[in-house]
Amino acid sequence: MKVFSKRDIDSMIEKSQLHLFKEELELFVGEGDDKRLVIKAGLKIVHRPTGIVYTVNNVDLTDFKNPMVFCSRPGREIIVTSEDFNEYERQ
Repeated sequence: MKVFSKRDIDSMIEKSQLHLFKEELELFVGEGDDKRLVIKAGLKIVHRPTGIVYTVNNVDLTDFKNPMVFCSRPGREIIVTSEDFNEYERQ
């Protein structure tokens, strides 16, 4: 019989609940005239596969079909394109 430690149990609970909180990075909420940009400079986002936290610096909507989110963390800057939004979530 295996004995689980508190750490083991906490880890299992966390892993089982991850799917409950999964979300995709959404730039807008609302429809038509009520559409609002919700990703702004200063927002913290997490890259789900690695757990790395980035700070949003700017959102480029020049090409509305392919928006880009410019982010950084100490020593690193990245650009998140719409193709990769599903890998990020709000912190």
